[in-house]
Amino acid sequence: MKRTARDRPREWRHPLTRQERPASLPACKSQVLDLRAIGLVPDNIEAMSLGKAEDGTGVLILGSDNNFSTTQKTQFYAFKVLSRPRQ
Repeated sequence: MKRTARDRPREWRHPLTRQERPASLPACKSQVLDLRAIGLVPDNIEAMSLGKAEDGTGVLILGSDNNFSTTQKTQFYAFKVLSRPRQ
């Protein structure tokens, strides 16, 4: 039997109806950082988050895991955000 969104518990469903949801906007990408250019050797980066430090400064955090492999490393990188693109 095929499961649908109606089969999910109510708390898992989107709180807004399809008509109330904001329109989707396409994302643009541009390179903001070259880890190798600053002497870092990334391995399998698969997580990225923007946040704020205790002083309110923007922080970009990148993370990777070792995939249960002895040849890979679990790594976290944190970078201070100096400027952000205007929307």
